[in-house]
Amino acid sequence: MVGAMLMMGAISLEARGATDSAVGIVANLEGVRGSLFMVTDTVTSSAIDPGDEIPFFEDVAVLGIQVGSIVTFELNSGPPAVAVNLGLVSTGTVVTGAQSGNIIVGAGESALIRNGATIDGKISVKGGTLVIMDSSIDRKIESSPRGSIIIVLSSKIDGKIETQGGATLVVKNSVVDGKLSSTNDNYVRIADNTIKGKLEVLTAPKQGCKVSGNTVDGKTTIPAVCQ
Repeated sequence: MVGAMLMMGAISLEARGATDSAVGIVANLEGVRGSLFMVTDTVTSSAIDPGDEIPFFEDVAVLGIQVGSIVTFELNSGPPAVAVNLGLVSTGTVVTGAQSGNIIVGAGESALIRNGATIDGKISVKGGTLVIMDSSIDRKIESSPRGSIIIVLSSKIDGKIETQGGATLVVKNSVVDGKLSSTNDNYVRIADNTIKGKLEVLTAPKQGCKVSGNTVDGKTTIPAVCQ
């Protein structure tokens, strides 16, 4: 039972500098190899965007980093892009299997839903970070100010997605049965989805917007900066 609140080739590994520090969530980890999803990026010129999966090759276990952890990292001087100099921000909650009940992800908390998990309940992101990989949510997802949501890898949302004042909203290669609506989010990326309701980006995101490749059954409303 999920309760209400989740407490809580040759590759160059030379970092491009501290100003390239970004924040991500660890999605996979096996020994000294793993990958993370970028959540926020301080470098607008980076070729990597929030929602992209980036590999790393470091012994991060000694830092207390595990799957679901929120980390800071820098990008190497590649290509290909590799995350380096990982640092632990906080550990998170990993959800797999079938779960029933609403989930609240509060400020400073994170939830990683993965490996074909099914959630029968609403998810509310209230300042935390939510990442959904290859999983199904039977009800709606909503986000209030400063929350971040990343939905990827053929996930399925049976309800609607509504965000307002969030840090990051990324929905890629997934299915949304209801509407997908963004208002006053800092960064929005909506790509290659099937959306059976409306698609709305009601205000121009301040830190970037990419909307492309979606099949939308309802009305589409997006600002010119997103096209």
